[in-house]
Amino acid sequence: MLKDVVRPLFKKIDFVHWLMILSFVIWVIGMRDFLLLKLPLCDDAFPYYEHIRFYVGSLMRGVLPLWDPVNMFCNGVPNDFFLRRIGPYNPFLLLIAFLKILGIPFQYAYTLYLAFYYWVGTIGFYLIAQLILKDRVAAFTAYLLLLFSSLGTRLFDSFIVFLFVPIIWFFYFLLKF
Repeated sequence: MLKDVVRPLFKKIDFVHWLMILSFVIWVIGMRDFLLLKLPLCDDAFPYYEHIRFYVGSLMRGVLPLWDPVNMFCNGVPNDFFLRRIGPYNPFLLLIAFLKILGIPFQYAYTLYLAFYYWVGTIGFYLIAQLILKDRVAAFTAYLLLLFSSLGTRLFDSFIVFLFVPIIWFFYFLLKF
């Protein structure tokens, strides 16, 4: 019964999509030290990690955290500055909560979220390239160039991915409609 459901799904995935999945697996293998936290988060990535941890933890307790009580010398600060950058209504943040419910420690759930979120952005870039170039090979080449560019390493020292992915999908839907 399960094979009757799974087999049609695999028939719908063509060769380019399999190459995209394979290239992402190769990227994950190349970034395994970052993803397994053998290399630490640095620069801007650590404060965003802390804010996302606070935000997702609050959501898991049923609270929308508009005030961060432990920041700025124990007096607290409004949380909207970081919320605007991480996208408080971003449904992908629920991936971290889901992985945490499954028992994965938050640090690993966060790095898996970063990797998956970046991959979603590269897929959007592929779709934009396919719309503009009207050539699947050129679009796939653009996807590979972005996937293996230095932007992928910026996941672990910057907040740029939180801005990059929504911008990519905004322009995809703008071009599509």
